[in-house]
Amino acid sequence: MSKMNVAAKSDRSGRRQSQTPFVISPPSSATRSTRPAPIHASATCNMSPSTPFLDAVSATLPTNLSDSLASLRSQPEGDQTLDCLIRFLAGGDSPYPEPTWPDKQREALSALGGLTSAATNGNGLKRQREQDANADLESDSDSKRQKTDDGPPQLTLHAISTTSPIRKKLDITVYKSCVKFVNAASGATEASIPLSDLTRAFLLPTRGKMKAHWTVVVLASDVPDRGKKSAAAAAPQIIFGLDAAASSAVKYTTYSGSTPEVNTLKGGAPTRGVLLDFISRLGLELLEPQASIFRSACVGMAANASEDGVPGVEAYRAAKAGTLWFGSFGSLLSKDDGLRVVSATGRTCTVLLTRKSPAEDLALLEADEADPGIETTFSMVDGKEQEGINKWVREHRNLFGKEKGEAALNVQDDSDEEDEDFEVESESDGGSPSASSGDSRGDESGSDDAEDSDGEGGGDQDRGGDEDGEGDEDGEGDEEEEEEEELRPENHPLMRPGAMPRMSRAAIDMAAAMVMGDMLDEDDDGEDELED
Repeated sequence: MSKMNVAAKSDRSGRRQSQTPFVISPPSSATRSTRPAPIHASATCNMSPSTPFLDAVSATLPTNLSDSLASLRSQPEGDQTLDCLIRFLAGGDSPYPEPTWPDKQREALSALGGLTSAATNGNGLKRQREQDANADLESDSDSKRQKTDDGPPQLTLHAISTTSPIRKKLDITVYKSCVKFVNAASGATEASIPLSDLTRAFLLPTRGKMKAHWTVVVLASDVPDRGKKSAAAAAPQIIFGLDAAASSAVKYTTYSGSTPEVNTLKGGAPTRGVLLDFISRLGLELLEPQASIFRSACVGMAANASEDGVPGVEAYRAAKAGTLWFGSFGSLLSKDDGLRVVSATGRTCTVLLTRKSPAEDLALLEADEADPGIETTFSMVDGKEQEGINKWVREHRNLFGKEKGEAALNVQDDSDEEDEDFEVESESDGGSPSASSGDSRGDESGSDDAEDSDGEGGGDQDRGGDEDGEGDEDGEGDEEEEEEEELRPENHPLMRPGAMPRMSRAAIDMAAAMVMGDMLDEDDDGEDELED
């Protein structure tokens, strides 16, 4: 019996028993059984003389390995066995129908994949390139991890409702090099901002809430984004808030020791200390508006975290309502530099902030062309706030820049060439308490006093013409100074808070009579009487 037929044996009961789970060759013609007999693992492959896999590999083998293979092929049935083995390892199909061939083939390839190099497989070059590419990616990712190492955590505020960079309740953790916003439920990082990008940190007493509330605003740029930008392109900012007295337990974690320490603020406890600790971990100077520098004239019904008053005014930028805060650091709109205040009726006013254009825009201007600046408008400000804003401007005039060779920017000068069309040439404006009418009355009384003094002192004219000449010169100088004061816009009564232009009683009665006549369709009797 040949080697191919030794695997089949019979037990004592006469039944045929298999010693290997798969078959790699058909039975020889000497076997009388009608089904293929399984072979032992040590059996060789009895197949056709054609060995395409062995021939393909032999042509590409190194010299030493080719010589060793030649000695194996000289043995009986060596070519068939080697070709069958190469076919099996190369992922080829079974030469004969065999259901277990694919499963065993996958197991063998998986075992060899962890032991041998990729060059042993049929797709060696491709796998080698993939491994090289993966190695490069891993090295790049390792270098990036080293560059963006967050460092040890310093402070974590738990379950904070944030407005920016993402509107969600998150855990805020300050690391040595960045601030991370983590979803407490999933543990996923929603956003991360490097500390090197942050420049300003504000602690603001929120307006418009029934409970005293603090808002933390951290900005990455002093210049607001121009135009609409995507979230990725916009300058990063951090905005969140807490009640001044915790409405519920507030948890935060510190990492000063070897193990994190979880702290809890009970309901009613002040939260200002925790917020100040958070800002100090950012390595930024605290900027906080003070009521001693600016105080709003409209307190409102809402509660305020600042006990001395509200250092900001309610304003609209475009269609969005917010609070315009004032401090020694400048001005800040909490939803998001000469200054002008414009009021048409006195009931409300508009605050115009103008900042210098960026260098790239200035380079496009002509030599004799002035910088138009970047103007930001804050509208619907209560007219009662106008006096406080003007006072703040006068006290912080040094915050506004000036051009080379020019005086400091006159932040109150909001006149232009078209205003000349609306100037009143008469000395009186119909009874309105304007500066011109008041000054004209003062001039008239002054002239009367001068006439009286001249009449009383008429006999003293012999005291000397030189003294009279000096007196006339002094009088002319005083008149020039008075004229200069009259021309100053801030002295005009209409620039005062709540000021409105007035009409005389006669003018109002005449206008009312004209309106009533038009409504009743009355004829003009005066003209009929003249005609009669």
